[in-house]
Amino acid sequence: MNKSGFTLVEIIGVITILAIIVLVAFPNILGAMNKTESKMTEATRTLLITNAKSYWNDNVVMKTNTTYCVYVRTLIKQNYTKTPISTVNKEYEKDLQDNYCVTATHRNSKWNYTLTESCGSC
Repeated sequence: MNKSGFTLVEIIGVITILAIIVLVAFPNILGAMNKTESKMTEATRTLLITNAKSYWNDNVVMKTNTTYCVYVRTLIKQNYTKTPISTVNKEYEKDLQDNYCVTATHRNSKWNYTLTESCGSC
């Protein structure tokens, strides 16, 4: 008798091997995606702080022991940064452009820069 095709045992064996490969590979892929997202967020934060420094250099005489703020939307409107700002999370990207600001605070003879969700102190 001439048999062609696969037996049920062979198909189950292949499916089992594929499932094991997926179980091993998926956490690695997910970890790489999360690592990439955090690196992109940090790069975006650094870029916006650098753009805010350029804005302040061009528009403000910065004095010590003072806090300065600039909204991201102001940086976009005045062409200090390009839009759209690229992030992995598109909702965060829109919120970042509309609501976030960069703050520069001078304390202890050092400037500290932060990207915050609101400019409440300015």
